[in-house]
Amino acid sequence: MAGHPAVKSQFKTAEGRYALHSEKTIGLVPFAMRRTTRLTIATLHGGDEEGMYMVYNVGDYLHVAPFDATDKDPVCSLIFNPSAVRDGHPSCHAYYPTKDGLDLLVGFANGEIALMSLRAQLQAPPGNTRPIIAATLNADQMHDSSRCNAVLWAPRSNGSQFLACHASGSILVYKKNPGMTGEGSGKLLSHLSSKSTGSNPSSTISLACGGINDAAFCPDGGRLAVACRDGSVRLLEWPSGACLGGYQSYYGAALCVCWSPDAALLASGGEDDLVTVYSVADRQVVAFGEGHASWVSRVAFDPWLCTTSSSSGPGCQVQERFYRLGSVGQDTNLCLWDLVIEEDPAVNAATGQTGGLKSTEQVHFEDIVRASSDGVGTPFLDTYSLRNLVMAAPSSVQLLSAMHISPEKYLQRCAIVAPSGEECVLTFSAALQEVQECQYRGPPLLSKKWMLQGVSGECNSDELPSHPSPSFPPEAVVEAQLAALREGRVASVFAHASPENKASTGPVEKFAAMLNTNPLYSPLMRHATAETVQRLQPSETTYMEVIRITPAAPQTDGAASGTSSNASGKRGSSKQQQQALIFMWILSRQSENSAWSNCWMTDAVRPMSSIPAEFTR
Repeated sequence: MAGHPAVKSQFKTAEGRYALHSEKTIGLVPFAMRRTTRLTIATLHGGDEEGMYMVYNVGDYLHVAPFDATDKDPVCSLIFNPSAVRDGHPSCHAYYPTKDGLDLLVGFANGEIALMSLRAQLQAPPGNTRPIIAATLNADQMHDSSRCNAVLWAPRSNGSQFLACHASGSILVYKKNPGMTGEGSGKLLSHLSSKSTGSNPSSTISLACGGINDAAFCPDGGRLAVACRDGSVRLLEWPSGACLGGYQSYYGAALCVCWSPDAALLASGGEDDLVTVYSVADRQVVAFGEGHASWVSRVAFDPWLCTTSSSSGPGCQVQERFYRLGSVGQDTNLCLWDLVIEEDPAVNAATGQTGGLKSTEQVHFEDIVRASSDGVGTPFLDTYSLRNLVMAAPSSVQLLSAMHISPEKYLQRCAIVAPSGEECVLTFSAALQEVQECQYRGPPLLSKKWMLQGVSGECNSDELPSHPSPSFPPEAVVEAQLAALREGRVASVFAHASPENKASTGPVEKFAAMLNTNPLYSPLMRHATAETVQRLQPSETTYMEVIRITPAAPQTDGAASGTSSNASGKRGSSKQQQQALIFMWILSRQSENSAWSNCWMTDAVRPMSSIPAEFTR
């Protein structure tokens, strides 16, 4: 094509010159975004098939070719779904030398996973295109109907355990059992497996991330990195699945992820056309690579160019870590990146990196809160954090995740359990800020410190409470009552009323009549919208929330024409007549001696003519 740059046959790097060995130009297929090629290197020992092979998928086929014969046709080309509608094309694969010979995993776009023997495929008659499958997992989309985007052999399992990562955000963990044989083709009916053979999948890790696009195990096998559809790259503990940290892409989804050979760095690429490098020890992004003109499909560290060197000078000791990183994008470009990390306080000061975290520095929220309470900063605390951090100390704290969203912004999420049994999730946000430090007989010094910006909470459950429970916070109780009022479920509203409230407004029939006939409360029934104006936690056992209610449009004879009549005979838009009303919910936590011990329940709902002053300060 005129004006299109020619493909380079060689390029020069610091260690020498690389030349193109061979190029396959026949049998190519048009590029398809959802059918990108993956490459797996496999080595067989012993027998006629001994050697190194490349396993790669192109279109509907899975090809196996000798590593040193890329200029020749593959020795094996397999097609898994020969029907006219091919939704079962290969999407990912992985190899691990196992004792039983079942060493090849293949994931498909329809969610299935095939367990195969690479040697068996090579021993098939020449020209054979039918794969020899030992077992098919997630057959007929039994456990997950979404695309399988990554398959991995579990570390330290000697090939007896493997994972499948799906576009739904689920990670299914499978274990080999005696029912899996290498003879013929079969389907593993997981739901019929007995305890003697082990049920599959043996466990599931679910992430609310929009879907998983790629995953990679740390070289030491203790952590799993996943690239997610929501743009996050998450670091999970294996095998528990607990989130240890992560970071966010600049824009769009994260498509691929890999580890450095020394497990110190994570590299990822995605729809932002960038290569992102993340330091695991520092918990922050340390480099962005800008060189691609389209999405980055794959990234990989060069295992032969990951070195460490030391140099010394007057009063300093500098240690350099050198990395070579390669990336390929949908712009058909291969980019090589050289990354050098210097570790020395003097060098960091000279390069202006005084505000960055060193490899030995950690963020401790106890120090941040202490500094903020000394008057250096004024953090924002919502009712969740006031109730569970200030008014009472939590009885249990579990770290869920920690993430540097930028070099100077940090988020940390913790699951909190209060002594009363209330459960919530608190999100701490901190930032590096310049502060003045007084010194004896000298001018104040400017330095950067991590300062708490705010703490916000949310309910630990995705479901609204149907009955009083000590685990639910008062915010969730108000939300549950509003949902019941909007749907006209009077009994569900009455269930969250406190004993004193029920004594004055009950039984439920009397309570229903009040909601339907009393003009002060009838606008709550089947209301159009409800909006929280403000929340207040005046004490450890009292909670107040102001709600702005928009009543539902009245059903009048003029509704069809969009008009209605008022008492004076004037006509106007029914939409204009629905003015928002203000209500105040007052809740209390029941005493430990009551039948509803430590449950948050509603004492009263009061109509308000305006928003109280204490809610506007």
